[in-house]
Amino acid sequence: RPVREAEAPASERQALVDCRALAASPKPQACRPMSDPKRDAGASAVLTESCHARVGLLGNPSDIYGGRALALSLKQFEARVTLTPNDGEDDPAIYVLPGSEPIRFEPPASAAGDADSESARSTWNPAAAAGAEVDGGKVLMTSMVSVLRRYCALVHIDLARMGRPSDGRGFTLRYETTVPFQLGLSGSSAIICACLRCLVRYYGLQGRLPKALLPNLVLKAEKDLGTVAGYMDRVIQVYGGLVYMDFNQMYFDDFGHGAYDHLNPSLLPDLYLMFDAGWRKKKEEAEEAGGHSGKIHSNVRQRWLAKD
Repeated sequence: RPVREAEAPASERQALVDCRALAASPKPQACRPMSDPKRDAGASAVLTESCHARVGLLGNPSDIYGGRALALSLKQFEARVTLTPNDGEDDPAIYVLPGSEPIRFEPPASAAGDADSESARSTWNPAAAAGAEVDGGKVLMTSMVSVLRRYCALVHIDLARMGRPSDGRGFTLRYETTVPFQLGLSGSSAIICACLRCLVRYYGLQGRLPKALLPNLVLKAEKDLGTVAGYMDRVIQVYGGLVYMDFNQMYFDDFGHGAYDHLNPSLLPDLYLMFDAGWRKKKEEAEEAGGHSGKIHSNVRQRWLAKD
């Protein structure tokens, strides 16, 4: 049986549902660093992280309903996020690109402003700050910044004292992606996951966050935007490779996350991925016609609860 990653303590129950539940553990268990801290020396260093697309082999969407799933990451497609510290130490603003009009916001002056309250979520509401016409990837990254800062405030991690940003400077986030649009390859969460990896390095949080917690934070960033989704995509994009996942509710109640096992990809038969190669030309039409995948699946859980 494969050895599992370090699991969060039982006091961190229902962590996947709300960041507030994660505040119960004053000393989160350590996990392997997402990146090598030696690469992060220097206050002006540019950080770049990537995250691969994925395919759900079995079980999707039972991850929302306490089921089991098997997923595989795809090295051929990835989202890449670059974090560049601001030039001036007196510029605490965070900028999110690409686009001619970047999203710009400043962190609250105190940790209390980052708490997972309704007022804090309103203050950090990426959709309201960005407007309806903004690029989706920019809103996703803005939401990830908000969720991570609020979580750290709840577990009493002072980001001003962690790692590089001790001088209070902000940074700029920019993304690019080769993941085909609206083909079910989890391109949106790939952007958020790559963004989270950059933020973990920038704030010096390697070893402070349990690995099994990271998919919960990615999902929280999407749920704050109204996206209806489960845990499978975020788990495979954090862990990589071929992963078996068990979302049994009793396990969730005890540990705040599912049970995740790495499997040997060589056990799989030959697999082929087929899709329309003209997806780039159809991207704008697809956005106008169907919107993001969260809208398409928006009523699935309601139908399940209604025993449809």
